[in-house]
Amino acid sequence: MDNWSRAVEMFEEAVTLPREERDSWLHKVCANDPSLFAELQSLLAAADAEQAACSSQSYPIAPIQISGWRILRPLGSGGMASVFLVERTGAGFHQLGALKLLAPHLADTYFLERFKAERQILASLNHPNITKLLDGGVSAQGAPFLVMEYVEGEHLDDFVTSHGLAASERLRLFIEICNAVEAAHRSLIVHLDLKPSNILVDANGLTKLLDFGTAKLLQAATDVTQVRSLTPRYASPEQRAGQP
Repeated sequence: MDNWSRAVEMFEEAVTLPREERDSWLHKVCANDPSLFAELQSLLAAADAEQAACSSQSYPIAPIQISGWRILRPLGSGGMASVFLVERTGAGFHQLGALKLLAPHLADTYFLERFKAERQILASLNHPNITKLLDGGVSAQGAPFLVMEYVEGEHLDDFVTSHGLAASERLRLFIEICNAVEAAHRSLIVHLDLKPSNILVDANGLTKLLDFGTAKLLQAATDVTQVRSLTPRYASPEQRAGQP
């Protein structure tokens, strides 16, 4: 087993330890292996940074209106953005959506370009297992946003566990996800953050691939790869090393 694989396995245990105990634990398990020590330190630093970014997010205290969408409640928050359940009504219609709002502390040129790239990626994809883009723009307060279809469901791992799925049913879901990924690849888009929390399964058992915020356009007009955004537990070795 190479150092990357060993580090990922050991990370699962290390990330649960209190931070004041990590150094002594790392020195103990990585004795005489500075390369493994460095890999684990890097994974833990990335996890800590992601957690800090998530905890720094704040939600609006009261429902607000963004470009005709009324915020109902928060759905989640990540390092780059917060996501809200929203609704809009018109002449004879009512529609729900998931509104993604870029975090205020990331309103610089790089993250604005990445956010715009995500919006364009979603607009270019049309597949039953990929969430659809409904709207996008800039709020009256100057915050970039996009609105995706709202999927009411469970994360992939939770769904598989709660429904006690047999191997054949797990494989059916897996094939659906592969089809969605293949469709993105045909559009020269690599997701770069495939993990259970970015895949929802709805009440009908249909999978939906979410969050193209870290995706890479293989033919991009702008440089959106200068900062590596990844989830240590699921990132590929090439992504961790900054390689193609």
